[in-house]
Amino acid sequence: MNGIEKITEKILAEAKAAEQAALEQAAEKAADILADGEEKAEAIRERIEEKAAREGESIVSRAKSAAAMNRRSIDLAVRGELIDEVFEQAFTQIAELPTEEYRAMLCRMLCDAVLEQQRTAEESRALHGDEVEMVEAYEVVLNDADHYAIGQSLVDETRRALQGRIDPLEVRKLVLSSKTAKMRGGVILRYGDVETNCSLETIFAQTRAAREAEVCRILFD
Repeated sequence: MNGIEKITEKILAEAKAAEQAALEQAAEKAADILADGEEKAEAIRERIEEKAAREGESIVSRAKSAAAMNRRSIDLAVRGELIDEVFEQAFTQIAELPTEEYRAMLCRMLCDAVLEQQRTAEESRALHGDEVEMVEAYEVVLNDADHYAIGQSLVDETRRALQGRIDPLEVRKLVLSSKTAKMRGGVILRYGDVETNCSLETIFAQTRAAREAEVCRILFD
């Protein structure tokens, strides 16, 4: 082997060694890149999983909260329906009393209304004297059915109940109104521009406002 061949062979060997070193270095770098990539991918995957878990927990929590609110809403709605039913049943029992009992109840209402008006008028006259106008009539207003069924008999019964309790002239002022009112039951007493509303709707609305909490305790405690 002459000198040129030896030099050429040496150059080729060095080139091959450099190539091998370069390949090994590239492989190591590639491995590092892949490892780094896997670590980053793992970190990203973990972050995604953690985020998904948090979001999942949040969704579940919101769902549970919504379900609880729905249950409370349903409970409140059911309770409201039960309370409505209790008062409606009581209302119906009063409205459907036997005629004599119903008329006696209205008679007591009218007596109380007339006596209260009399007390109020006396107090006003004591304060203002002759400036207080006298009531010309106490008009008894009923619904259509009661007007024709018990209207005049109710007025007559109430007049008898008031005898000896107020001035006879005032008793005679109690008359059956020619007008009727749209109500399910009860009575309205009108005197001038003033009226005492004893309709069953008004009475039960007042009763419910005062007794609903007690009814709730009885039903649900």
